[in-house]
Amino acid sequence: MSSLITLRELLSKGKKFVVPNYQRGYVWGKKRNTPLNSVEYILESISNTILNKTSPTELFLQGITVSEKESEIILIDGQQRVTFFYLLLTVLGEKNISIRYPIREDSEKFLEQLKLVESREEKIDLCKEEVEEPFQDIYYFKKTVRIIDGWLKKSEYFSVNLLLDGIKFLYIDIPESQATMVFSMMNANKAEMKPEEIIKAEILRLISLEKRAAYDGDVFAEKWQQNMLRSRYAREWDKWVYWWNREDVQWFFHTKGNVLGLLLRVLFEKKTEGVLPFKFENFRDKILRANSISESKNAKKVFYDLRKIQKTFEDIFNNVKKYNCIGSILFTRKDCMPFWKWVFDGSNVDKIEEYSKLAYLELGHSSIVNLLDGVEDEVEGSKKEAIENAIEKMKRNDLYYSELKSLAEKQLLRRNIKEDSKLGRKFDFHIWENKSLEHIAAKSKFYRIEENGDIIRGDLKKIEKEINDDGFLKFTCDGKRLPFAEMVNEWNFCGKGSEHCIGNLVLLYHDDNDSFGTKSFDEKRQILFDVSCGKRESFPSLHLLHTVSVFSETKWDVSKIQEYRDKFIDEMRAFYGV
Repeated sequence: MSSLITLRELLSKGKKFVVPNYQRGYVWGKKRNTPLNSVEYILESISNTILNKTSPTELFLQGITVSEKESEIILIDGQQRVTFFYLLLTVLGEKNISIRYPIREDSEKFLEQLKLVESREEKIDLCKEEVEEPFQDIYYFKKTVRIIDGWLKKSEYFSVNLLLDGIKFLYIDIPESQATMVFSMMNANKAEMKPEEIIKAEILRLISLEKRAAYDGDVFAEKWQQNMLRSRYAREWDKWVYWWNREDVQWFFHTKGNVLGLLLRVLFEKKTEGVLPFKFENFRDKILRANSISESKNAKKVFYDLRKIQKTFEDIFNNVKKYNCIGSILFTRKDCMPFWKWVFDGSNVDKIEEYSKLAYLELGHSSIVNLLDGVEDEVEGSKKEAIENAIEKMKRNDLYYSELKSLAEKQLLRRNIKEDSKLGRKFDFHIWENKSLEHIAAKSKFYRIEENGDIIRGDLKKIEKEINDDGFLKFTCDGKRLPFAEMVNEWNFCGKGSEHCIGNLVLLYHDDNDSFGTKSFDEKRQILFDVSCGKRESFPSLHLLHTVSVFSETKWDVSKIQEYRDKFIDEMRAFYGV
């Protein structure tokens, strides 16, 4: 049955609104890919229609689908809108409206507390922003109230009666037995329903099916127990959702847009060997129905498995050493799912550090796993051979221009991470999204003479020579005269090192590389000194401790490059224990 009703008529039913367990938490007020969030948008719509002083009109909102019972209205679709109006009317002092959250006890208590507070000032005070608010629902309840308060202060022409009579919904009442099916269909049609949300609803449903002998024949006691179970598990699930939706967590694990980050996907991939797409039907059939035990007990087992995986993810994120090791893998590889499946296979969490060491050598996942298991790899040979091979590559004099440039970048990343780890500090991996390999002594200050007599600079530009008007030899490049006497001939290295070897390379942010340009070593040192002393604007690369340590030297000539190259190789040998 459906009908068009006003907000006043909806409230006049005098029934408590109920948010069922398959519904998501309240998220209006969350940032969207539009200038206004949902709360700001609906308030603006109200201002432009029913509260428009010059040409007021009614405001027709999307329909709400419910299952109306004797004393309750179960919200199947439209929960976010109804909750918003609850908050708006509560701020305005309305007390004859209630919402029940069977599985979100804290949310329900907060809404009741907000309603009972007498003055608007006290309500706003109750809704002060708390960045560490543990419950997503309550965080957005508070944010919505603050937005409403700001809007009311700016609204010159406001009337509660206009609001109650001017807001209209299409009210759709369906049998409760069809509720879950209709909810899934409606949300799927809107492209809003995610597998994680349907999986949650199904796990909670299955868990609450378990019957207890102690409650046989006592329907009320059994129903109470089922609600308590759902509430306990749902609250823990919501905490997982809240954690995975933190900006720093999503950035680190590369999970933007995933409701539960890697949690469900890791379990799914591990159980199905990655041969099936991640969707509700496959999760239900291959995981929730995978054991011969009852569906309810199996759902609990799945929940406990998820709890262990979640704890591991949180431990990784909160432990500096693990964070830095994992970060070096996540930010330097395209496909990390094979790595995650390996991590959660048995006790491999303890092998993460060894895995990351080999990952710096640009080895593939299967090769790393073979070497960690003591198995000779078809491509890399033994673990020792793989390490020695990488060290030999790092000795090359053409690292900057060769196919080994990425190996050099990873080894320099390793050195910088190592310094942060010593201080017990999480490394800032933003560098990898904007990295650049920088010459310590500018490559344009070096040259070589080809067999045909051409003179080529270290930046591969040709140096021209000509006789000027007073009979002296003049050197130019790109039409500019060069102080050729100050430049260094590559022959000075005597084959050991070059301006393009690891002894003359550091990792920088790309923008900082532009600042350094072709400046001399002393000029680069001065830039860093001026930034650290506050004499010029910030320089992001200052957090790269290994890079900064290089510029603490007083000079950087051929002998220094050779010395630094040898030290780097020795440190690499010590790090890998060869």
